[in-house]
Amino acid sequence: MPPRHAIAAATLVATAVAFVQPAAPRRAITLRQADELPEVSPGEVDWDEEFKRLKRGETGKAAKLNEVGLEVERTGRVAKRKATDAARSVQRGAARAANSMPRAPSLSKDAVFWFAVIAALAFLPTLISVLSGPVQAGGGVYV
Repeated sequence: MPPRHAIAAATLVATAVAFVQPAAPRRAITLRQADELPEVSPGEVDWDEEFKRLKRGETGKAAKLNEVGLEVERTGRVAKRKATDAARSVQRGAARAANSMPRAPSLSKDAVFWFAVIAALAFLPTLISVLSGPVQAGGGVYV
């Protein structure tokens, strides 16, 4: 993957992660003494009426708090899933872009040999002058 695609993908992932708020830890709702459910004998509760009250929204305070907590937790999970999907799609797009880039032609062995010969001839005079020792005062020629 070319470096610019990797940088773009990393930037998009970091941006997506920055917008996702971590979900608050889920706290169990503890019942106080006044909120405890009363003992009910079988057949004493009219469940049809209780269900109608529930549909109308007439619920207890503890149930409403639990419902709000579950809604917040679900919203956090949805946001996290969306950010993960966005990061995954960016990674797939970067991989596709990297695979669609044209490949540079490789040099033949003959061309590599001749480049090595030219480089050796270019550095050979410098190597000889360094290995021959210091230039004598007055007798040497500076090039």
